[in-house]
Amino acid sequence: EMKKTEQGVDGQVGYKSSWNGKKVGKGSQTITKIVDGETIETSLDFGMGEPAKGYFILKEISPNQTSVTWGISGKSPYPWNFMNLFMNMNKDFDQGLKNLKNILK
Repeated sequence: EMKKTEQGVDGQVGYKSSWNGKKVGKGSQTITKIVDGETIETSLDFGMGEPAKGYFILKEISPNQTSVTWGISGKSPYPWNFMNLFMNMNKDFDQGLKNLKNILK
């Protein structure tokens, strides 16, 4: 079972979502920057050195369509860098984008 905690106001800079569980490990995500209608930046801390940077880039295609680019960048220290060769986050990103689309419908 995963334990989740939240601090701050969701959707505002400083909001922090933390989790801890056997399958998912321990980590947190904090909103660091919001430019309304353009970008959301986050800090992702997995407890393995320097936090990664997460981002959502929004681009209006039409009045009823928005393109979302979602990604993570950061350093991965040894031995985690070796494990990255075997990890593929594409399914997680795809599912997250599908969830976002369903919420916005």
